[in-house]
Amino acid sequence: MVVVGPLRGSKALPQGPAVHPDSVVCAVGDPESLEAVRATHSDWLLLPECPGWSKILFSLAGEVLRRKAAERRARESEITTLSQKRFGILGKSLLDARPGMVNALTSLLGNADLILLSEEPLPEQCRENVRTIHTMALRLNEIVQRLSSIENEMELSERKSHLETPEMRTAGTSKT
Repeated sequence: MVVVGPLRGSKALPQGPAVHPDSVVCAVGDPESLEAVRATHSDWLLLPECPGWSKILFSLAGEVLRRKAAERRARESEITTLSQKRFGILGKSLLDARPGMVNALTSLLGNADLILLSEEPLPEQCRENVRTIHTMALRLNEIVQRLSSIENEMELSERKSHLETPEMRTAGTSKT
């Protein structure tokens, strides 16, 4: 926040360092000076000089700074919300793809088991490769199961929070 003034007369505004575009500028002065300022800086906050103007200025400055802080928090919340939305879309995509992954893994595991259990002679290198495929398919299956478990925990938590009434939540927090 930048405070200019008190301004006197219709003199040109004092030349000083450039004001940052995001800064809020408050000018204090007599009515004639403030009209000149309004003509060139319509976005500035203008405060007529009167008895007690410094107290008014401090109150105004406090409100402006609170507003700026609220705007910053709102921007940060929007960024966080967008980020969470992307994660939500990713999670939904993974859940939608889960049946296809389970089917592919079942096929991989079944075929690897059939090859490993077959009585037909296989070169040792091929047998080792099939064991690797089998092991990696089991690992992927564990990952898919963890995703399912996370989804179930989230659903349970969501249901539990929807069943609680606001009074129950308040009573639960007052006990701690």
